[in-house]
Amino acid sequence: MKTKILLTTLATALVVLFVGCKKDDFEEKIGICPEVISTIPTNGAVGVPVNQVISVTFNENMNPATITQTSFSLTEGTVPGTKGAGLKIAGTLTYDGTTPTFTFEPTTALTPNTTYTGKVARTAKDMMGNALQADYIWSFKTAPQQFVVALSSNPVIGGTTIGSGSYVSGSTVNITATPNAGYTFMNWTEGTNILSTNAAYSFTIEGNRTLVANFTVTIVNYTVTLSSFPVAGGTTTGGGSYVSGSSVTITATPGTGYTFMYWTEGTNVVSTDASYSFTITSNRTFVASFTETIINYTVTLSSNPAAGGTTTGAGTYIAGASVTVGATPNAGYTFTNWTEGGTVVSTNANYNFAITGNRTLVANFTETVITFVVTLSSDPIAGGTTVGGGTYNSGASVIVIATPNVGYTFTNWTEGGSVVSTHATYAFTLTGNRTLVANFTETAENFIVSLSSNPAAGGSTTGGGSYVSGSLVTINATPNLGYTFLFWTEGESIISKNAGYSFTITANRTLVAIFTETVNNYTVTLSSNPPAGGSTSGGGTFTSGSTVTVTATPNTGYTFMYWTEGANVVSTSLDYSFSIITSRVLVANFSEIADTYTVAVSSNPTAGGSATGGGSFTSGASVTVTATPNDGFVFTNWTEGAIVVSSNAAYTFNIAGNRILVANFTAIIDTYTLTVIAVNGTVVKNPDQAAYNSGTSVQLTAIPNAGYTFTSWNGDASGSANPLTVVMNSNKTITANFTAVVNTYTLIVNAVNGTVVKDPDQAAYNSGTSVVLTATPNAGYTFTGWSGDATGSVNPLTVVMNANKNITANFTAVVNTYTLVVNAVNGTVVKNPDQAAYNSGTTVVLTATPNAGYTFTGWSGDATGSLNPLTVVMNANKNITAIFTAIVNTYTLTVVAVNGSVVKNPDQAAYNSGTSVVLTATPDAGYTFTGWSGDATGSLNPLTVIMDANKTITANFTKDPIGPGHVNLGTAGDFAVLTKSGISTTGVTSITGDIGVSPAAASSITGFGLIMDATNEFSRSPGIVVGKVYAANYAAPTPTKMTTAISDMEAAFTAAMGLVLAPIVELYAGNLNGQTLAPGLYKWSTGVSITTGITLAGGPDDTWVFQISQDLTVANSAIITLSGGAKVENIVWVVAGQAVLGTDVDFSGIILSQTLISLNSGARVTGRLLAQTAVTIIGSTIIQP
Repeated sequence: MKTKILLTTLATALVVLFVGCKKDDFEEKIGICPEVISTIPTNGAVGVPVNQVISVTFNENMNPATITQTSFSLTEGTVPGTKGAGLKIAGTLTYDGTTPTFTFEPTTALTPNTTYTGKVARTAKDMMGNALQADYIWSFKTAPQQFVVALSSNPVIGGTTIGSGSYVSGSTVNITATPNAGYTFMNWTEGTNILSTNAAYSFTIEGNRTLVANFTVTIVNYTVTLSSFPVAGGTTTGGGSYVSGSSVTITATPGTGYTFMYWTEGTNVVSTDASYSFTITSNRTFVASFTETIINYTVTLSSNPAAGGTTTGAGTYIAGASVTVGATPNAGYTFTNWTEGGTVVSTNANYNFAITGNRTLVANFTETVITFVVTLSSDPIAGGTTVGGGTYNSGASVIVIATPNVGYTFTNWTEGGSVVSTHATYAFTLTGNRTLVANFTETAENFIVSLSSNPAAGGSTTGGGSYVSGSLVTINATPNLGYTFLFWTEGESIISKNAGYSFTITANRTLVAIFTETVNNYTVTLSSNPPAGGSTSGGGTFTSGSTVTVTATPNTGYTFMYWTEGANVVSTSLDYSFSIITSRVLVANFSEIADTYTVAVSSNPTAGGSATGGGSFTSGASVTVTATPNDGFVFTNWTEGAIVVSSNAAYTFNIAGNRILVANFTAIIDTYTLTVIAVNGTVVKNPDQAAYNSGTSVQLTAIPNAGYTFTSWNGDASGSANPLTVVMNSNKTITANFTAVVNTYTLIVNAVNGTVVKDPDQAAYNSGTSVVLTATPNAGYTFTGWSGDATGSVNPLTVVMNANKNITANFTAVVNTYTLVVNAVNGTVVKNPDQAAYNSGTTVVLTATPNAGYTFTGWSGDATGSLNPLTVVMNANKNITAIFTAIVNTYTLTVVAVNGSVVKNPDQAAYNSGTSVVLTATPDAGYTFTGWSGDATGSLNPLTVIMDANKTITANFTKDPIGPGHVNLGTAGDFAVLTKSGISTTGVTSITGDIGVSPAAASSITGFGLIMDATNEFSRSPGIVVGKVYAANYAAPTPTKMTTAISDMEAAFTAAMGLVLAPIVELYAGNLNGQTLAPGLYKWSTGVSITTGITLAGGPDDTWVFQISQDLTVANSAIITLSGGAKVENIVWVVAGQAVLGTDVDFSGIILSQTLISLNSGARVTGRLLAQTAVTIIGSTIIQP
């Protein structure tokens, strides 16, 4: 079966091969029959350009000799020789056997909107002599005639236009002008003619049109608002109000320690330059962001001698950070001081400073040596003061200084009655205890006693003058008549109530004798005559010599006449004043009168006219007031207050009271017209009114049309000021003169594969000249359009010369067409030009735009790479895909660390969204990491951060407390005073906090006036204890509470006394007097005495424990001062003996005493008193922290 099929197929092929095609005379020829396979234009095509080149393509190569204008024809209408056939079209026919295609280029353009018929006759034969089997006939229709609408803007930046292009003759064209920001549309013009003042303008096109949209500048002001972040980071300049479109420059200047980062507007960074310039088109709000410049400094520490001790606190610190370095002496050494470059910078073992540069510090230690005491005193004590006493190392150089008080001179230093120096400043090397006396001699000195009296009239003084220092001075005050001496004062103090006052003078004195007046009272009696005539005031009782004023007030119908005393007239004034020295009886005399009223008239405005008729009139009289307007004014009305009382210029009324009338006038204002004439431009009037009041100022602004310039004014104005201000004092007619601006421009025309004719053809053209460009393609090309300073494909093209122009005529070879398919997901692609098919060689620009959240990454298919826009040359059908990838947001992570460091893992400038970053905080020496703040919380370390936004995280480090640590008081800490055997008080005592005893009973609490609570669990001591009082014999659960508290107190004592962490031993041999003690553990095998007080300097978390093997004695008025934030609850005095606080002591801390604690009168304790025997209190204050 397969063999039979194969033989049949071969037979069929041989028939085709040897039968072949037929000649026109039906003679058989070998080969295939020629056919027309395509034409341009295609059969039935419409809208064909009138300059279309006709092409016919065959299925095989044809004999060129048969491809002639005999075998091809193009006619208007139908086929030549048939009914309705028209003119045969002449042209040039060219055949290309490689295609195989012939082209026919008409000699002249085809007629618009006309049907043409093409015919290829059977005389066309292929190279084998085979002819077309039949005539090939097809038809097409040319496009209607089109005209070009060319649009432009004047000025170019004034706005944009829509509607330019080619239109079919007779069609309606709609054009629109849109002003840019800062401009307003004026009108459409063509040449010098204004066509329309509407931005949207429609017309029927009957020829090429060149229209100009004219715009005028709208002056708009916008505001630039500036600020700095942080505010301390720097300053900004350039903010303010600016005209729209102007160039604005803003400048950011960083402050000391800061660096400029960038300008932001909203959340957008607009510039990283400190000076940022832009053209303003709207209100702008900018923030200049600064970042602090972080500078690190190094602290280097060493010990001298190296065996003397150790140091802490060395390392790297941020500029300005608070640094504390510590020096700890080794056994057998004591700390001396810190030095830097040989200069002593601190004598405190713990030296704190704010770092501003690299520091190299040396902790100096001194081997423990024998100390001696230098004791100083003054003779006489009032003679002067001494400094330099104290405890010194053996062999130390000691300087003591004596300073005489006023009235004394230094004499000498003596020791045991022997003079050792006559110099006030005495230096010596200490080899033993010294007791030195500074001797002073009293010097004769004069002082002044200044005396005065208050009041000066009160009396006189004696005894003032100059006296030798130490003299006894007696002063006397003598009161004047009517005064009594009260006392002597000096400054604000009363010195003596004795008129004769004696004192020993030791300084200048200024004393005032105070006197008081001896007071006598007198009576003033008043009456009226007749009683109905009026009233009086001012009578009464008065101090002798005081000024008295009596007043007479007449009743209606009466007038005051005079004051009389007895038969004598003493005053004719209503108000009569006199100095009283005796009792007075005064009569106010009145006289009855007839009622009269006053009419007051005035004009408003004063220049408006006159008012007459005012004056005084008897009650009930008829009064006429008259208003007369001045020239240029008319009478309006009479008003009284705000009420119109008459509109008659002559106003008559019966008077029944005082009247104040105003004649109101209104100015007669002339009005004038202003006529403005403008040709080739416009004039804006401001204000724009039909008429103006006389004196009104009108501003005229002349605006020339495109191609014109304003030159001057004439008529009722002259000159060339623009704008021009006109004062309206008559009717005016003013003409604005505009002159044509004749600019010349060049026109360069480029043409490849064709030619362009310019009509007219000139080297330069006046502005507004129309030039017709006619493009003619070379054979094998077609004109496709204009580029450069012209667009579209209308040919010929009319160009209006309003600028230098460079125009290119583009010609394209008649080539194959191809399709371009573009695929896009998660974005779009714009094709330019966007066509269904493209001629071979056409350049197409593809622009990829990603959707929100995506970014363009590249092309695939018939294009590669990531260039965007992408230019594609159409030389085949193409299918191109734009690839878009989701955007991964990136965020910054700013970590702030002071007194420590933070490591980021990974450590990057920015992180992709969702990235995990591990932060590890490492504190500097002497600090502890306490937690995170900012965009993180908690104290987890390391910390994992998920990057889902920009973050700023701060690692917080806390300075490690210095000292032995806190002593656990347990429940003993609930008490201000706690003892085992009793608490007693005398005097005025105040305790804030609870007190208690155990195992002693409440009877051991004396002087408190206890009042038992209804529960019997505690008592109160009103006025003494602000809190509760507990005793072992009170009702449950108090006994258990007290047993536990006492047990905790004893345990706290044992624990505190047992601390052994590098104690400071035997400091100052237990004699504390004015020293400053750093946090730490202090231990004495002796007692400790505090003479004038000490200062405990440290932070709020630092601790002090003082282990005292014997008694603690605090001298009268001594003060325990806390500095640097030190807290009372962190200070514990552990006393094996008694703790005795003198009078007026100000004490801070918790006393854990193994025996007695006693407080003397005026003592103040901020802390707790916890004694294993008793506490005695004499008029003291205790405040539990």
